[in-house]
Order: sequence, then structure tokens, then C-alpha cells
Amino acid sequence: MRVLTWLRTSALLATLATALLCGSTRAQTRVDETLLHLSETELQARLPELRRAAKPVVGPRGLRGTWTAPGARLQGLALDTTFYLRAKSVQRIEQRWASTSARDCTPQLEQALAADLETRWGASVSTTEDTGTPEWQRATLWTQGDAEARLLFSQTGGQCAVMLVYAPYLPKDAATL
Repeated sequence: MRVLTWLRTSALLATLATALLCGSTRAQTRVDETLLHLSETELQARLPELRRAAKPVVGPRGLRGTWTAPGARLQGLALDTTFYLRAKSVQRIEQRWASTSARDCTPQLEQALAADLETRWGASVSTTEDTGTPEWQRATLWTQGDAEARLLFSQTGGQCAVMLVYAPYLPKDAATL
């Protein structure tokens, strides 16, 4: 009986040790602008947790959100991520979070998210704010090389939402306006 208990305990400890070792060596890939322009195959290799969307999400300029990845973390928020592709190449990445209660919406949340992006991207290029309606919204833009990051924070009543977008930076040429 003691031998059987010892074997069960040993097997349990071995299983736990294996799980801990596998979990600590498998680092989660950060979802950011470095994933732009990857092919579908390269994206799948970089993000094993990637799943094909049940129904493609219609995006701007004819893009289709065909891949999703759950659980990307930023400032403690679990962001749902959608990858938009054109010609089998990642052209846009959207990460979304929506509050479940009014206590989730604090000015410190937006400040912490913006500070995290400023650490990686430097000072923002522009910020716009719309406070004239019942819905309050702020959009902040960062650019770096051929990529841009946009943080959109909106609040309606006690609910708030965050959307972080990575996309190619396409500066407007004044001659074509």
C-alpha cells in the first residue's frame, strides 16, 4: 500500500514538475507591430494559440479578420486579438477589451496603457478627444518607421472599452490631397 501511494505521489510530482518546466520555457509571443506583413504560415508559427475566426470580421479598406488569438495581456487586461490579412499577409492587428463594470473604468487605466506604448514608441504624434457627446473618446497615435500604433479609449456611462491597433504607417502626401 505504501509503495502504491509513493508511486502515485511520485507520478503527481513528476507531472507537476513537467508542467512547470514546460510552462516556464514557453514564452508567450508579444502581439505588436513586429507581426505586421507576416504571411499566414509565419504568423501560425509565431503564435501557436492562433485560431481561425469562425466568421471573418469585416475590417477597414476591404480587410478581413481571419485569425484570432485570445488572452494577450497588456497592463493586466486580457485583450482579444484579431489579425486582418490581405493577399495572405498581416495588414492590421486589433486588440480589444471591454469593461464588465464601472469600477474597471479609471483614468489611471488609460494613462497606464498610454505610458506602456510611450515606453516602446516614444512620444505620441497626435491625440484627439471627443467629449461633446454622451460617449467620451480619446485616440492617440504613435508612429515608428513604417508602422503605427493607435490607442482608442472610449467611455459611455459606466462602461469603457479599449482598442489598440497596429497597422502600416501610410503618411499622406500633400501633393495627392
